[in-house]
Amino acid sequence: NGHRSMTFSIGNRKLRVDAAILMLPLLAHRFGMDRETIVLMLSLAAHESGHLIAAKLVHARVSEIRLTPFGALATVERMHDLSPARLIAVAAAGPIANLAAVLALCALCQMRWIHPMNAAIGLRINLLLLLFNLLPALPLDGGRIAWALLANRFSRVKALRFLTASGITVAAGLITIALNGWIRLGTLNLSLVFAAVFMLASLAKERDLLANSAAYAVLNRMKPLAAPMPAQIYLIDASTKKTALLRTLRTDQAALFLVRENGQIKRMIDDRAILSQLEKQE
Repeated sequence: NGHRSMTFSIGNRKLRVDAAILMLPLLAHRFGMDRETIVLMLSLAAHESGHLIAAKLVHARVSEIRLTPFGALATVERMHDLSPARLIAVAAAGPIANLAAVLALCALCQMRWIHPMNAAIGLRINLLLLLFNLLPALPLDGGRIAWALLANRFSRVKALRFLTASGITVAAGLITIALNGWIRLGTLNLSLVFAAVFMLASLAKERDLLANSAAYAVLNRMKPLAAPMPAQIYLIDASTKKTALLRTLRTDQAALFLVRENGQIKRMIDDRAILSQLEKQE
């Protein structure tokens, strides 16, 4: 993605800005939405700041923030080490920041420190961000909260499938509403289209993050062998990504991987060695 995004380092975090975001001011000016765009950027900044502050308070780490023309996505590192309560705290902090912005705007408008029209724009955008992000669908904050609540109560795989399907359903619903408005009123709501595109574009990465975190959690629950234990042997190519191997693991059996290079088996590696290598990469 190097040709489509710009990456900056802020301390030990990465800020990844999609090149397409440079089109946003042009589109905003074209449709007469300059003021709304500025308020949206400020509201997104408040939202992501909420995630960063909460992560710091619960000793989690946001390793990357990605900004797109359609929204922002914070990547929480080592999700498998976070308890459900800590993951919920980090996920809920973004919507809470938007709620705080709503209350602040109401107070400033009441004291006549801000023009009512500007306050109305800010209230509308922050309320939309608040309610939209609380939907129980990935990659939204509500999806992460639902994951934390469901993953340990039900099958992690089933929870992930449900929340992924929920995300696709919400995105499809947004596009349907936008197209319906275009057909009936002749006006296309770009905000709904942008939100749907953001969800679909971010869904795969979010699904992989949670799937890998589930695999890490399985590895972390494994105990040293005190008695004979069933083992599953897999034949893999040397090019196979280690993160993909994690999803084959179970707590009730060991896993051994025979690594094939140029048509010959060169070495064998076990599940614990894979975890160790991945942790060193982090």
